[in-house]
Amino acid sequence: MAPRVFLTGSTGFVGKHVARALLARGFLVRCLVRPGSEHELKGFESIDRVPGDVMEPDDLAPSAEGCAAIVHLVGIIREQPSRGATFERLHVQATRNMLALARKAGVPRYVQMSALGARPGARARYHQTKWEAEEAVRASGLDWTIFRPSIIFGRGDEFVSVLGRLIKRLPVVPVLGDGRYRLQPIPVAQVAEAFARSLRTPATIRQTYEVAGPTPYAFLDLLDEIARALGRARARKIHVPLGPVRLMTRLLEWLPFYPVSSDQLTMLEEESVADPSRFFGEWPHKGAFPHQHGDARGLLERIEAQLRERIEEAIEMAALKLMVDTRAQAGRPAPESTSAADRTEFEGTARALLDRLRARFLAELPADLRPRYQQAESAAADEAARPLAGQVFLARQLPDYWQRFERYQREDAQERLADAAKPGWIRRLFGQS
Repeated sequence: MAPRVFLTGSTGFVGKHVARALLARGFLVRCLVRPGSEHELKGFESIDRVPGDVMEPDDLAPSAEGCAAIVHLVGIIREQPSRGATFERLHVQATRNMLALARKAGVPRYVQMSALGARPGARARYHQTKWEAEEAVRASGLDWTIFRPSIIFGRGDEFVSVLGRLIKRLPVVPVLGDGRYRLQPIPVAQVAEAFARSLRTPATIRQTYEVAGPTPYAFLDLLDEIARALGRARARKIHVPLGPVRLMTRLLEWLPFYPVSSDQLTMLEEESVADPSRFFGEWPHKGAFPHQHGDARGLLERIEAQLRERIEEAIEMAALKLMVDTRAQAGRPAPESTSAADRTEFEGTARALLDRLRARFLAELPADLRPRYQQAESAAADEAARPLAGQVFLARQLPDYWQRFERYQREDAQERLADAAKPGWIRRLFGQS
């Protein structure tokens, strides 16, 4: 039987990706879900959901028993004391609770998400509490692995995606200070893959990995990279002196709507960079990731590659669901991954779906975007890659791309199922319905 993993923080940005990576690596996944957040896991039909809270672990042992590992992702970037969301509670105490749960339930393996910058004597309380949590993990007696990621980006993240929205909506983007402080973003897919692979790699036990992309970017340059990914020459910026911002933050950071905390300003000044060579090279998964250390590609290309993968995945999932539904309607068995005929049918279904989606997007595409769309398709490596290249262009240009994608795909599925329900001409010829 496949090993089962008990996953915390599964409804978050990173957690959903880790759940997918674990499933792809053959693990069964049991997610701890706070009551009220179940909707965040919509579409994850193959996982177990356990209602509960990392701060109330007493009744969780039966759910963790029999699991091969606990993967603990819970954390916050900013405190909300009025709601009990403090660094001490959700970084330190939550970690201690999950370590105690592992020991009580007999779970031998434990993987922790920390943060780049966690260290003794750190200035920011965020980093201090992350370090304290790490120390608890190291003293636990379990077979542990710790990952310290830098800025993690991907669709739905709370940093790069937010900057993209600011660039699109504001005439100028505010930059604190000189903007030369550096960040080293890494795609969420790589982080998630690392968590999943570590559970299959004994050499990662009792190891701590600093996780960052191959290239550090000054914040100013990062804004320009994102702007280019959005089809603009560069981001227009306005610099805001740090001194007045610090003073105002000390006075107003307790307000829920105030956009930054003193801790975040401290971390911004300290930068978030590391040498990721050990993560990409020394760990025995060399060659496993699509973007290795030393990859000369810019952030724009890596964002586009991840966007392309996301679109491909969405099309494949929609094609698979369409196959399953049409077969069920016809009384045929679901497709099998081991069947060459089913794989061929699946590939054809995905290609046909992509062509139909392309036609629907083009039908509603503004005239001023059509020449650039055609140019994006023409720049593809070969004819077969052109429809997907066009979708990547549309995803960058249309703010409502994914809403349109889901609507077009849903309408297409309804049409395909309606067509499949109609009697064929031979059956009609013989008066059968």
